Amino acid sequence: MAADKLNDQTVIAEIAKEWILSAVEKLTDQTILIDIAENHADESFRIQAAKKIENSAVKKRIYADVLKGTSKHYENENSYIKSNVLSIFNETTDQNLLIEIAEYACSEGVRIMAAERITDKCLSQKILADIAANTKSEFIEYIASQSMANKGEAQSIKIALAKKSQNTSILKDMVREGEGNQQVLAVIATRTLHDGLCFAESYYDPDSHNNMSERRIDLRYEAMDKLTSKEAIAYIAQNTEDADIRKKARDKLNNL
Repeated sequence: MAADKLNDQTVIAEIAKEWILSAVEKLTDQTILIDIAENHADESFRIQAAKKIENSAVKKRIYADVLKGTSKHYENENSYIKSNVLSIFNETTDQNLLIEIAEYACSEGVRIMAAERITDKCLSQKILADIAANTKSEFIEYIASQSMANKGEAQSIKIALAKKSQNTSILKDMVREGEGNQQVLAVIATRTLHDGLCFAESYYDPDSHNNMSERRIDLRYEAMDKLTSKEAIAYIAQNTEDADIRKKARDKLNNL
């Protein structure tokens, strides 16, 4: 048998896990499902079992327990756990449950997902602001700001990130949000070049042998291209350290 030739313990463990998950999917005995959902050490098995529990009160209690205890590093968890956590949220509208998870879950990512679904926007804003203020992750800070109803507070967070972050994904996303974020674009355009702002990006090229090529991207130039505020462009033309960015700003002013 092919299984007899397997030596990689990680691969064997993953195969075993898939078999067990398939078995859980076929279970209908509610006592066994509740036992797995309450007591199994693996979150993915607990989630799979909980989804099949018929008693809504028991299911709600287990969902709360699972989601509150989901790994603090949920953002790095495997796609199976992520998809199952999302499926729980997609079938959950109970506001008390969502508030409980948003306030007390270990994972900041799970807290944000719960807060986004709270209909009381003042409470949702308060929880998201608390997450953004206390996280050690710039990514979490940015995602929390994206979900905020208070756009002024969200904008302040984005401006702060635009000034300090060296995370390419965050900076790229902020630049490519569009022209509506002029303050953020201006901050990025005036920054000193560093690795987070400059990177290689693949693009479709029908003339290359594999239809793909690479180009060097400088997000400061992309930010300049999207700037429409005459005051911001004029400031950049006079005050930015980078001579090429100053020239680009002056050229843009002349064409306004």
